[in-house]
Amino acid sequence: MRNASKILLIVGAIVSIVVAVIFLIVGAIMAVAAAVPTSEIVAQIQNGTITTTASGTTEQQAEAIKVMSTGLAAFFLIVGVFNIVNTVLAFVANAKKAKGLYIANIVFGVLSLTEVTLVGGIFGLIANGQEEKNKMFA
Repeated sequence: MRNASKILLIVGAIVSIVVAVIFLIVGAIMAVAAAVPTSEIVAQIQNGTITTTASGTTEQQAEAIKVMSTGLAAFFLIVGVFNIVNTVLAFVANAKKAKGLYIANIVFGVLSLTEVTLVGGIFGLIANGQEEKNKMFA
C-alpha cells in the first residue's frame, strides 16, 4: 500500500502541475476576455464577429458574455491555484508520511479535480493505519 501511495502521489503531482499550467493559461485568457469593454463586444456582435444564441438586446448579450467570461476566469484561476497546492502537498505527504498531510491531500485532490492524488492520499491513510496496527500488536 505504501508503494502504491507513493507512486500515485508522484503521478498525481505531475498531473496537477500540467493541469495547473493549463488552467492558469485558460483563466488568464478568460480574464483578458472579461476585461474587454462592453461597447467593443457590442460592436463585434453587431458586425457578426461574435455570434450568440442569447436572447435580448446586443447590450444584454455583451453583458452576458462579460459575466460568463468573469465567472470562467475565476473558476479556472482558483482551480489552477488548488492544483499548485495539491502538487506541493503530494510531494510533502510523500516525504513525511503524516496522516494529516494525507487528509489534506485528499481534500485538495477533490478541490483541484485531480483524482489521482486523492487515491494516493487514501492509500497513504490505509498504509499508516496498517503500520499503527502492526506497532500495537508487535
